[in-house]
Amino acid sequence: MAPEAESLRYRGILWDLDGTLVETREDIAAAVNGALAERKLPPMPLEAVIRNVGHGSRYLMARCLERSGVAEATAEQVDGATEAFVRHYLDHLLDRSKPYPGIPEMLGRLQDAGAEMAVVSNKPQEPAVRLVEGLGLASRFRLILGMGPNTDRKPHPGMLLEAIDRLEAPLESCVLVGDSPVDVEASRAAGIASVAVAWGFRSEAELRATKPDLLAVTVAELEGWLRG
Repeated sequence: MAPEAESLRYRGILWDLDGTLVETREDIAAAVNGALAERKLPPMPLEAVIRNVGHGSRYLMARCLERSGVAEATAEQVDGATEAFVRHYLDHLLDRSKPYPGIPEMLGRLQDAGAEMAVVSNKPQEPAVRLVEGLGLASRFRLILGMGPNTDRKPHPGMLLEAIDRLEAPLESCVLVGDSPVDVEASRAAGIASVAVAWGFRSEAELRATKPDLLAVTVAELEGWLRG
């Protein structure tokens, strides 16, 4: 353990990905619209897409199909659209996505101070890993957990508890940092602290209503709180 580790308020830090560590809106929206175009459906505006991000790819495409005029999509239609979305996304996930300003530097300082960190995302596993690796952030994390065929998506606490177990961090020393009510709910379900960040995909008012332990408006505020 690094000598500075004693200065950390939380030893085990779990991170949401989209809207928390990385600005991914444009690439997600482009992949959604690529999948819709294959089905000869109209494109969706960026903000309409982003309102449905955070619950996993299948939920996202089900809502986007509905918004595009498919009132009662069958399971097969949703599955097909989801597969198309993931295919488009894997081909273009690094086109415009980038870490939020100050995030890479903060992760480095927290790691140097002794933090054990993991990504826990409702994004499918392969794109989650490719995104983190492609942006040069993978060395900061002990593990990257995304959605698999048998994974319960947040707000279910399973993914968080698996990450905590693999980090070998006491529950009381862990926190989840995310940008949506889903993350705050998942934190509560897992019995750990929660931080909501205001620079992501949800409004400050929506986040405040969930009553996280901290609503961080800047990266500096977030780092200061994590350090205690």
